[in-house]
Amino acid sequence: LRAETRARLVEALAVPQGLAAAADWGASESLLGTPGVALLLYGPPGTGKTLAAEAIAGELGRGLWRLRADQLLNKYVGETEKRISAAFSAAREAGDVVLLDEADSLLAARGPENQRWEVSATNLLLQEIERFTGVVVLTTNRDAALDPALERRLLARLEIGMPGLAERVELWKRHLPPRAPLAGDVDLASLARAYPLSGSLIRTAALFAVSKAAARPEGQRLLTR
Repeated sequence: LRAETRARLVEALAVPQGLAAAADWGASESLLGTPGVALLLYGPPGTGKTLAAEAIAGELGRGLWRLRADQLLNKYVGETEKRISAAFSAAREAGDVVLLDEADSLLAARGPENQRWEVSATNLLLQEIERFTGVVVLTTNRDAALDPALERRLLARLEIGMPGLAERVELWKRHLPPRAPLAGDVDLASLARAYPLSGSLIRTAALFAVSKAAARPEGQRLLTR
């Protein structure tokens, strides 16, 4: 992540700990209450939104409940709502992080064209996010399509954009095996400057390069540009 995005993320995740430290000030007696952390990570595909959610769970030492539309939506009346409630209840009991991947498929803006069950499911999901006292991470490539009512429930809205030059160099370094032999023409800074790729595309390039280089005959097993 870019440094400014990382700083905002760290700041948001520190809120519960900060409120706990303010307990002797009577924080729980004020309208602040005990809010959870709801984060929206939005931006182009392949920039690391889901990976950031995994990293958040890892940093907190928690499991990650990854919820998708195909897991929650059901054609039978009331079944979608039951699944949503059950998932959040289980995550709440375990103290785990909830990830709503491709949140626009679950929380699209409500309108007159929506069916009653769609509106009901969206209402419940918004309520569960608001009541959840842990960390909820929502990811999307289409933040403009999200229901406006989600906005007030968010502690932070973070754009996970394309990596800059410094981040691309770091991504190349982290994706290549640390003991892979590099030919003299491999200059990661030059690669990063020449190809403004997303993290996902850097990973794909590294996968092909490493697999091809490792399969060469002995004496030719080099990663070349």
